[in-house]
Amino acid sequence: MRAELGWDGLKFYATSNRGSDHPQAKEMQESIVALGLARKVKGELIQTKIAAKLAGDPQALWRHVASRVPRGKDESDREGGTIALLALAAGVPVRDLANDLMPALGWRADNPRAFSGATIPVRRFLAVIGTHPGCKFLSDEGFPDWMPTFARAALQLDQRV
Repeated sequence: MRAELGWDGLKFYATSNRGSDHPQAKEMQESIVALGLARKVKGELIQTKIAAKLAGDPQALWRHVASRVPRGKDESDREGGTIALLALAAGVPVRDLANDLMPALGWRADNPRAFSGATIPVRRFLAVIGTHPGCKFLSDEGFPDWMPTFARAALQLDQRV
C-alpha cells in the first residue's frame, strides 16, 4: 500500500504490517467507508454495490467522491469544511478564510486557531485522497493541481450546502 500510494516517504509510527496500525491507512479505510464505497464486515472491508458499479467509470467515481466529501460530525466542522472547500476552490489560504468567516457566521472562540481547527476533517480527507508525501492536511501547501477543481465540484455536487 505504501509503495502503490507513494507513501514511502511518510513517517509511520508502527513497524507492523497491519493497515490498522498506521494512521494514513486507517484514515483511508475510514474515508472509503464514509464515502459508501465499502462497509466493514467482521473487521474486513467489503466493496459496496455502488463501488462495484463505479469501478469501471473513473469520472462517475470522481463525481461520487466529490459529492460525499466528509465534512465532520458537528455543525462547526461542517461549516469549517465548507469554508475549507471554498478556500481551496478559490486558491486562498484555508486558515485565513476560516479566521475571517467563522466569526462572521457567529462562531466565537478564545483562540483564533480554533477556527482553522474546524477545517481539519475536510483537509485530512483531502490529504488522504491526494495520496502523495507533499500533501499536508494542516498546511495550505502540497495539494495537487487538481484540488481546486475537485473542491469546486464538491461544493457544486454536495446536496448539504
